[in-house]
Amino acid sequence: MAEIINLRMARKTRARTADKAQAEQNRAKHGRTKGERLVTAAEVARIDRVLDGARRERDGANAACENGDAPPENGDRARQEADATRKGDTSASGSIEAGLTSAGPPCGTGGN
Repeated sequence: MAEIINLRMARKTRARTADKAQAEQNRAKHGRTKGERLVTAAEVARIDRVLDGARRERDGANAACENGDAPPENGDRARQEADATRKGDTSASGSIEAGLTSAGPPCGTGGN
């Protein structure tokens, strides 16, 4: 026959073991000496420098897209349309909607 157990005690035992596991993780995460933290920070900074130094430059069309700008060949037109939209003027490009549909290739397609 199966042994009778008290469910309340079993829940408390399970909660205690979970708390002990969480405490162990917290000790490992936060219980480091200042020297260990400095060494880790220096290593992270070194890795960032190495990665930034190995970063490749992008060509003109895609570099503008990375910054959130329009492609270079359409930059002036997009800026004029944005200004016209803010002012409520639709005469900058005839029709704002027509200007947006013919603005040119989207970012990432090369455009040239």
